[in-house]
Amino acid sequence: MGRATGGGERQRSVGAATCSAASIAERVLPTVVTLSVGGGNGSGEIIRDGGYILTNDHVISPAGARGAITVLFSDGRTAPATIVGRAPLVDLAVVRVQTTEKLPLIEVGRSSALRVGQPVVALGAPLGLSGTVTAGIVSALGRDIPVPADGGQTAVLPGAVQTDAAINPGNSGGPLVDCDGRLIGVNTAIATVPNADGQAGGGSVGIGFAIPVDAATVVADQLISQGR
Repeated sequence: MGRATGGGERQRSVGAATCSAASIAERVLPTVVTLSVGGGNGSGEIIRDGGYILTNDHVISPAGARGAITVLFSDGRTAPATIVGRAPLVDLAVVRVQTTEKLPLIEVGRSSALRVGQPVVALGAPLGLSGTVTAGIVSALGRDIPVPADGGQTAVLPGAVQTDAAINPGNSGGPLVDCDGRLIGVNTAIATVPNADGQAGGGSVGIGFAIPVDAATVVADQLISQGR
């Protein structure tokens, strides 16, 4: 299993897997950031006043205890970030930028209300391309997906949301949202197909996995309040 690192009128239909990606992009992209760590990048979303950003642990782990993390906002501004807390075994982390400015916050939905087949939109910075938006559906629910973690450990994405919205390296930590632009998952991993020499491929094959928001927000709250 590979990591994903890892306007207009709203259009929704119960019988069709469509919603207005343009409206969602306009509404949600200001809450989405690109994280640069060492030579790599990932994504995140602003979840709380005070500059708190939720992302994947594997996105920020190369920074170690004192490495540099740079946050790129949707308006082109950048700021340094510090690690608030890490949860490597569920591949989640919270970082913070110091700011007195009120930043736009992503609206949080409920993953428990998701249905297979409903439309979703993924946002982030695949391959470093900030502000990328892709659309798809919820392909399946309740997947427990193992992924590599620090120190040779294995993290497990608990009850992951499977989606065919294209996510690629760099999307990790970014939001998966519903047709109302509400966060319903944290994009984390993709399935890959071996190439001709037997090595895992690196791009989207239409099978991606997001940590459900109901679990992610519990972890984020603990990281913010306790640091672990």
